[in-house]
Amino acid sequence: MFTLKNISYTIKIRKGDRTLVNVPELRIPKHKFTALIGPNGAGKTTLLNMLSGDEQPTTGEIRFDDYLLQDYTIAELAQKRCVLPQLQHIPFAINVMAVLSMGLMPHGVSYRHEGAHNVMMEVAEHLQLTHLLDRTYQVLSGGEQHRTQIGRVLVQALFELETCGEDRLLLLDEPFNHLDLYHQKHLLKYFKTLQEKGITIVCVMHDLNQALHAADQCVVLKQGELHGVYDSQSLKDGRILGEVFNIPFVELTNQDHPNAHSLSIFGYE
Repeated sequence: MFTLKNISYTIKIRKGDRTLVNVPELRIPKHKFTALIGPNGAGKTTLLNMLSGDEQPTTGEIRFDDYLLQDYTIAELAQKRCVLPQLQHIPFAINVMAVLSMGLMPHGVSYRHEGAHNVMMEVAEHLQLTHLLDRTYQVLSGGEQHRTQIGRVLVQALFELETCGEDRLLLLDEPFNHLDLYHQKHLLKYFKTLQEKGITIVCVMHDLNQALHAADQCVVLKQGELHGVYDSQSLKDGRILGEVFNIPFVELTNQDHPNAHSLSIFGYE
Protein backbone atom coordinates (compact mmCIF):
# COMPACT_ATOMS: atom_id res chain seq x y z
CA MET A 1 0.00 0.00 0.00
CA PHE A 2 2.64 2.55 1.12
CA THR A 3 6.40 2.52 0.68
CA LEU A 4 8.38 5.37 2.24
CA LYS A 5 12.05 6.07 1.56
CA ASN A 6 14.22 8.72 3.21
CA ILE A 7 11.22 10.76 4.34
CA SER A 8 11.72 13.88 6.38
CA TYR A 9 9.48 16.81 7.25
CA THR A 10 11.23 20.01 8.33
CA ILE A 11 9.81 23.35 9.42
CA LYS A 12 11.41 26.76 9.85
CA ILE A 13 11.78 28.03 13.39
CA ARG A 14 13.41 31.15 14.77
CA LYS A 15 16.75 29.46 15.39
CA GLY A 16 16.85 27.58 12.09
CA ASP A 17 15.19 24.35 10.95
CA ARG A 18 13.47 21.67 12.97
CA THR A 19 12.81 18.17 11.65
CA LEU A 20 9.46 16.86 12.88
CA VAL A 21 9.64 13.45 11.19
CA ASN A 22 12.55 11.40 9.90
CA VAL A 23 11.75 7.97 8.46
CA PRO A 24 14.55 6.28 6.50
CA GLU A 25 12.33 3.42 5.34
CA LEU A 26 8.82 2.17 6.08
CA ARG A 27 6.32 -0.14 4.46
CA ILE A 28 2.62 -0.19 5.32
CA PRO A 29 0.91 -3.29 3.88
CA LYS A 30 -2.54 -3.64 2.36
CA HIS A 31 -5.52 -4.96 4.28
CA LYS A 32 -3.78 -4.63 7.65
CA PHE A 33 -4.36 -2.45 10.71
CA THR A 34 -1.29 -0.30 11.34
CA ALA A 35 -1.16 1.74 14.55
CA LEU A 36 1.04 4.84 14.80
CA ILE A 37 2.10 5.17 18.43
CA GLY A 38 4.52 7.27 20.43
CA PRO A 39 4.68 10.15 22.94
CA ASN A 40 3.22 13.59 22.31
CA GLY A 41 5.25 15.39 19.67
CA ALA A 42 6.63 12.16 18.22
CA GLY A 43 5.40 13.03 14.72
CA LYS A 44 2.42 10.70 14.45
CA THR A 45 -0.06 13.23 13.04
CA THR A 46 2.57 14.76 10.75
CA LEU A 47 3.32 11.32 9.33
CA LEU A 48 -0.39 10.63 8.87
CA ASN A 49 -0.80 13.98 7.07
CA MET A 50 2.00 13.06 4.70
CA LEU A 51 0.40 9.69 3.99
CA SER A 52 -2.88 11.44 3.19
CA GLY A 53 -1.17 13.83 0.78
CA ASP A 54 -2.19 16.86 2.83
CA GLU A 55 1.47 17.59 3.64
CA GLN A 56 4.43 17.14 1.31
CA PRO A 57 7.66 15.67 2.73
CA THR A 58 10.70 17.91 2.68
CA THR A 59 12.83 15.06 1.38
CA GLY A 60 12.26 11.53 0.15
CA GLU A 61 9.38 9.82 -1.61
CA ILE A 62 6.11 8.18 -0.68
CA ARG A 63 4.69 5.56 -3.03
CA PHE A 64 1.01 4.71 -2.80
CA ASP A 65 0.02 1.56 -4.71
CA ASP A 66 3.37 1.74 -6.56
CA TYR A 67 2.83 5.33 -7.77
CA LEU A 68 4.30 8.47 -6.28
CA LEU A 69 1.74 9.94 -3.93
CA GLN A 70 2.38 13.45 -5.28
CA ASP A 71 1.31 12.35 -8.77
CA TYR A 72 -2.29 11.67 -7.71
CA THR A 73 -4.85 14.41 -8.12
CA ILE A 74 -7.02 15.41 -5.17
CA ALA A 75 -10.01 13.79 -6.88
CA GLU A 76 -8.11 10.53 -7.36
CA LEU A 77 -7.00 10.46 -3.74
CA ALA A 78 -10.56 11.11 -2.56
CA GLN A 79 -11.65 7.95 -4.36
CA LYS A 80 -8.94 5.85 -2.73
CA ARG A 81 -8.30 7.16 0.76
CA CYS A 82 -10.52 8.59 3.50
CA VAL A 83 -9.17 10.83 6.25
CA LEU A 84 -10.40 11.50 9.78
CA PRO A 85 -8.49 14.43 11.34
CA GLN A 86 -8.21 14.98 15.08
CA LEU A 87 -10.50 17.99 15.10
CA GLN A 88 -13.59 18.66 13.00
CA HIS A 89 -15.76 21.74 13.24
CA ILE A 90 -19.01 22.45 11.42
CA PRO A 91 -19.99 26.12 11.92
CA PHE A 92 -23.53 25.89 10.55
CA ALA A 93 -26.67 23.95 11.48
CA ILE A 94 -26.86 20.58 9.77
CA ASN A 95 -28.30 17.24 10.78
CA VAL A 96 -26.48 13.93 11.20
CA MET A 97 -27.84 12.46 7.97
CA ALA A 98 -26.43 15.39 6.02
CA VAL A 99 -23.01 14.96 7.63
CA LEU A 100 -22.98 11.28 6.67
CA SER A 101 -23.93 12.22 3.11
CA MET A 102 -20.78 14.37 2.87
CA GLY A 103 -18.92 11.09 2.50
CA LEU A 104 -20.62 10.65 -0.87
CA MET A 105 -19.26 13.88 -2.36
CA PRO A 106 -16.06 12.33 -3.81
CA HIS A 107 -18.23 9.78 -5.61
CA GLY A 108 -20.52 12.35 -7.20
CA VAL A 109 -23.80 10.86 -5.99
CA SER A 110 -26.55 12.12 -3.69
CA TYR A 111 -28.00 10.47 -0.61
CA ARG A 112 -31.04 9.54 -2.75
CA HIS A 113 -28.92 7.02 -4.65
CA GLU A 114 -30.14 3.58 -3.54
CA GLY A 115 -26.69 2.15 -2.92
CA ALA A 116 -25.60 5.28 -1.09
CA HIS A 117 -28.64 5.20 1.19
CA ASN A 118 -27.96 1.56 2.04
CA VAL A 119 -24.35 2.33 2.94
CA MET A 120 -25.37 5.24 5.17
CA MET A 121 -27.92 3.10 6.98
CA GLU A 122 -25.37 0.33 7.49
CA VAL A 123 -22.82 2.75 8.93
CA ALA A 124 -25.42 4.46 11.12
CA GLU A 125 -26.47 1.11 12.57
CA HIS A 126 -22.90 0.01 13.33
CA LEU A 127 -22.08 3.32 15.01
CA GLN A 128 -25.40 3.56 16.90
CA LEU A 129 -26.40 6.72 15.03
CA THR A 130 -29.77 5.58 13.67
CA HIS A 131 -31.78 7.38 16.34
CA LEU A 132 -29.79 10.59 15.77
CA LEU A 133 -30.12 10.97 12.00
CA ASP A 134 -32.56 13.89 12.22
CA ARG A 135 -30.78 15.59 15.12
CA THR A 136 -28.81 18.78 14.56
CA TYR A 137 -25.09 18.08 14.72
CA GLN A 138 -24.34 21.06 16.98
CA VAL A 139 -26.59 19.83 19.81
CA LEU A 140 -24.97 16.40 20.01
CA SER A 141 -22.53 15.42 22.73
CA GLY A 142 -18.84 15.35 21.88
CA GLY A 143 -18.89 11.57 21.55
CA GLU A 144 -21.95 11.62 19.28
CA GLN A 145 -20.37 14.26 17.07
CA HIS A 146 -17.21 12.19 16.83
CA ARG A 147 -19.12 9.05 15.88
CA THR A 148 -20.91 11.08 13.21
CA GLN A 149 -17.60 12.21 11.73
CA ILE A 150 -16.33 8.64 11.78
CA GLY A 151 -19.53 7.67 9.99
CA ARG A 152 -18.90 10.28 7.29
CA VAL A 153 -15.47 8.80 6.63
CA LEU A 154 -16.80 5.23 6.58
CA VAL A 155 -19.53 6.16 4.09
CA GLN A 156 -16.81 7.50 1.80
CA ALA A 157 -14.80 4.29 2.19
CA LEU A 158 -17.65 1.81 1.79
CA PHE A 159 -19.63 3.27 -1.11
CA GLU A 160 -19.34 0.85 -4.05
CA LEU A 161 -16.35 -0.82 -2.38
CA GLU A 162 -17.25 -4.23 -3.75
CA THR A 163 -17.70 -3.00 -7.33
CA CYS A 164 -14.97 -0.36 -7.68
CA GLY A 165 -12.17 -2.89 -8.14
CA GLU A 166 -9.81 -0.86 -5.94
CA ASP A 167 -8.64 -1.06 -2.38
CA ARG A 168 -9.74 1.63 0.05
CA LEU A 169 -7.67 3.17 2.79
CA LEU A 170 -8.70 4.70 6.14
CA LEU A 171 -6.31 7.25 7.65
CA LEU A 172 -7.57 7.98 11.16
CA ASP A 173 -6.18 10.40 13.73
CA GLU A 174 -7.26 9.29 17.21
CA PRO A 175 -10.66 7.86 16.21
CA PHE A 176 -11.33 6.60 19.74
CA ASN A 177 -10.98 10.05 21.26
CA HIS A 178 -14.22 11.20 23.00
CA LEU A 179 -15.74 7.70 22.82
CA ASP A 180 -16.80 5.80 25.92
CA LEU A 181 -15.57 2.24 26.48
CA TYR A 182 -18.70 0.67 24.98
CA HIS A 183 -18.35 2.55 21.70
CA GLN A 184 -14.59 2.05 21.61
CA LYS A 185 -15.08 -1.71 21.82
CA HIS A 186 -17.73 -1.76 19.11
CA LEU A 187 -15.70 0.49 16.81
CA LEU A 188 -12.69 -1.81 17.13
CA LYS A 189 -14.91 -4.78 16.30
CA TYR A 190 -16.31 -2.93 13.27
CA PHE A 191 -12.78 -2.15 12.07
CA LYS A 192 -12.04 -5.88 12.01
CA THR A 193 -15.09 -6.36 9.79
CA LEU A 194 -13.85 -3.61 7.47
CA GLN A 195 -10.47 -5.29 7.17
CA GLU A 196 -12.22 -8.46 6.04
CA LYS A 197 -13.83 -6.37 3.28
CA GLY A 198 -10.37 -5.36 2.04
CA ILE A 199 -9.96 -1.98 3.74
CA THR A 200 -6.54 -0.93 5.00
CA ILE A 201 -6.44 1.04 8.26
CA VAL A 202 -3.69 3.36 9.46
CA CYS A 203 -4.52 4.85 12.82
CA VAL A 204 -2.89 7.23 15.31
CA MET A 205 -3.53 5.75 18.76
CA HIS A 206 -2.75 6.84 22.30
CA ASP A 207 -4.26 3.89 24.14
CA LEU A 208 -1.39 1.40 24.01
CA ASN A 209 -3.51 -1.54 25.14
CA GLN A 210 -5.99 -0.92 22.35
CA ALA A 211 -3.16 -0.71 19.85
CA LEU A 212 -1.65 -3.98 21.04
CA HIS A 213 -5.00 -5.77 20.84
CA ALA A 214 -6.16 -4.35 17.51
CA ALA A 215 -3.15 -3.64 15.33
CA ASP A 216 -1.35 -6.06 13.03
CA GLN A 217 1.71 -3.87 13.31
CA CYS A 218 2.74 -0.85 15.38
CA VAL A 219 4.86 1.92 13.92
CA VAL A 220 6.63 3.41 16.94
CA LEU A 221 7.89 6.99 16.78
CA LYS A 222 9.96 8.97 19.28
CA GLN A 223 10.96 12.62 18.87
CA GLY A 224 10.26 12.43 15.15
CA GLU A 225 12.43 9.39 14.59
CA LEU A 226 11.21 5.95 13.56
CA HIS A 227 12.03 3.77 16.57
CA GLY A 228 10.85 0.63 14.80
CA VAL A 229 7.99 -1.41 13.38
CA TYR A 230 6.80 -4.16 15.69
CA ASP A 231 4.10 -6.77 15.92
CA SER A 232 1.97 -6.66 19.04
CA GLN A 233 3.68 -9.65 20.64
CA SER A 234 7.04 -7.86 20.58
CA LEU A 235 5.63 -4.99 22.64
CA LYS A 236 3.55 -6.83 25.20
CA ASP A 237 6.24 -7.09 27.85
CA GLY A 238 6.50 -3.28 27.94
CA ARG A 239 10.29 -3.13 27.59
CA ILE A 240 10.41 -1.35 24.23
CA LEU A 241 7.50 0.94 25.08
CA GLY A 242 9.19 1.79 28.39
CA GLU A 243 12.23 3.01 26.43
CA VAL A 244 10.05 5.07 24.09
CA PHE A 245 7.80 6.68 26.73
CA ASN A 246 10.51 6.91 29.41
CA ILE A 247 8.29 5.26 32.02
CA PRO A 248 8.29 1.69 33.37
CA PHE A 249 5.45 -0.62 32.42
CA VAL A 250 4.29 -3.79 34.11
CA GLU A 251 2.61 -6.58 32.17
CA LEU A 252 -0.73 -7.70 33.59
CA THR A 253 -2.29 -11.08 32.83
CA ASN A 254 -5.27 -13.03 34.12
CA GLN A 255 -4.92 -16.77 34.64
CA ASP A 256 -8.68 -17.24 34.25
CA HIS A 257 -8.67 -15.41 30.91
CA PRO A 258 -5.51 -16.29 28.93
CA ASN A 259 -6.32 -13.83 26.14
CA ALA A 260 -6.72 -10.94 28.56
CA HIS A 261 -3.56 -8.84 28.64
CA SER A 262 -2.71 -5.25 29.41
CA LEU A 263 0.17 -2.93 30.27
CA SER A 264 0.07 -0.61 33.24
CA ILE A 265 2.36 2.18 34.38
CA PHE A 266 4.53 0.89 37.21
CA GLY A 267 4.36 3.32 40.12
CA TYR A 268 3.66 7.05 40.23
CA GLU A 269 6.65 8.25 42.22
